[in-house]
Amino acid sequence: MNKFVVSAPAKAILFGEHAVVYGYPAIATTIKLHCYFTVTIKNETCENITLDLKDLSENSIHIPIKMVHSISIKTPVLDYAWKLVSDLFDCAYRDSPRSSSITASTCVIIYLFIRAMQLLGDKCNNQQCCPLLNGENAIYIEVHSEIPTGSGIGSSGAFSVAAATTVLLLTNTYPLLKIWDIDRTHRELISSLARDAERIIHGTSSGLDSTICTYGGTIVFSKDRLPSFRRINIPNVDAVKLLLVSTNITRSTSMAVKKVYDRWKEDKTYVNSIFKEIGIIVDEVSDILNQKHTWETCQSLISYIVKNQYLLKELGVSNSVSNELIEELREVGIPAKVTGAGFGGCVVGFISGAVYDDTKLNDLIKSWDKRSLWSKVVSIEATGVKYNSYF
Repeated sequence: MNKFVVSAPAKAILFGEHAVVYGYPAIATTIKLHCYFTVTIKNETCENITLDLKDLSENSIHIPIKMVHSISIKTPVLDYAWKLVSDLFDCAYRDSPRSSSITASTCVIIYLFIRAMQLLGDKCNNQQCCPLLNGENAIYIEVHSEIPTGSGIGSSGAFSVAAATTVLLLTNTYPLLKIWDIDRTHRELISSLARDAERIIHGTSSGLDSTICTYGGTIVFSKDRLPSFRRINIPNVDAVKLLLVSTNITRSTSMAVKKVYDRWKEDKTYVNSIFKEIGIIVDEVSDILNQKHTWETCQSLISYIVKNQYLLKELGVSNSVSNELIEELREVGIPAKVTGAGFGGCVVGFISGAVYDDTKLNDLIKSWDKRSLWSKVVSIEATGVKYNSYF
């Protein structure tokens, strides 16, 4: 029996939400919450891949191995993957419940298997190039995530990155090794496939989530530039703490992006001016984060946090619950803003550099608990997708 675990981290957008979709830069960081794919391979005959989405269902999903050998197909891969999912869940293709997290997650995995097999090309006219997928091995994939869904902190990005990495290993695109150093070339393919797969969940993708969850650390990301990101080397990064608190309002990222798009269509001049201001903030903050932290740099950072949040309110993405949480944190002494697509999701408080009252913060967190609001103090995760073997 062989076993390996692939993990990918959550992310928090620190500055640049929504403007990033329109070509402006954004600053994002990975945080120490992860999505895990635990794969067990047994040497026994089996015609299916068993998928357990532990956070979504108590029932296993059995994906026929023959499904993943779909190389020569005439329809677009995504449409074909949804057709297979419709067959798998025994529902009409046009009525396929695409909004279901279970079906979307399953579609991501089937889609990635097909894409990986196509990348292998002519070598996979038979099943010899993928010895794990020849029906002589039982494959069990267990998925578990620490990342709240629909909260704007990269649950789908981490899932897609971990799924892409897992599939590339199971198809022998990257051979299973006891120790695997995931180099930049590997990460480029993982990120590219994950970005395409994430569109199954969100409908569109700037590529930020798949990039940051693959590479890790803190980056400035621009979807229309090459290379698409550059690293920010925050001094004493291990000491940096962020406070996440959920509004308990889950929302679709694609819905949030569409709402901003509709606002942009109504008043392009004004909304473009907001995006431009957000872009300027990102440029200024990226310089600050590279510097040694002093009282002056902390004060500058706080002012940009407040300004970015004001602009997000002007866009209409910061709702009343988010505004209330941000005000509560401000009263304690912690600057905060919406992170991610907004319209709910999470608020991020910047603890490092803030002058705040510990007792008041603890009391505030207790009050959130009583209101059933999830919150967590998190550190920055320096590494993106990881692989650990147990054989």
